[in-house]
Amino acid sequence: RLIATVVLVALALPVRAQPAPAVELNRRLEDAIRLLDVGRVAEARTGLEAIVADARAAHDKATEGHALGRLGRALQLLGDHAGAAARFDDAERVLTDVGDPYPLGLLLNARAQSFYTRGEAPAAEADWRRALALFERSGRPRDEARALYSLTFVRRQDTTEVVALLERASSLARAAAA
Repeated sequence: RLIATVVLVALALPVRAQPAPAVELNRRLEDAIRLLDVGRVAEARTGLEAIVADARAAHDKATEGHALGRLGRALQLLGDHAGAAARFDDAERVLTDVGDPYPLGLLLNARAQSFYTRGEAPAAEADWRRALALFERSGRPRDEARALYSLTFVRRQDTTEVVALLERASSLARAAAA
């Protein structure tokens, strides 16, 4: 009887639902991205490093790849260009394994911006072209338009190509808005 009473009392106690690991990781990732967006880069970096470790432990490759890409951005903003490049490369490997072209395109777009700001136009162009192809595969015309627009910055000397890139970007943007 005593055991039955203990079991009944235990069953009657309220149970706090624990968030699913993926949901919790994504919430933390969103929080870290907000910190990056408002310029609290050092805090974002700390959070992103923890998210990467936890995502690896949970075998959540998509969150790991996304967090690595954001960590690369944080390191870039902190002036650690070698660390940023390493995290971008890590993120590319992980997201390639995930197999979804859209997040990989976003990563390559961000890395291209990083290359461009460091004066590495050929590397930026290569990543923007790869991102463009991934956005095309994933059916993301707005992102295609942004990648095309970005390519105009590295192709300034070839005005014919710049005009063609802008026309294609404009057409995609109009179609996406309709």
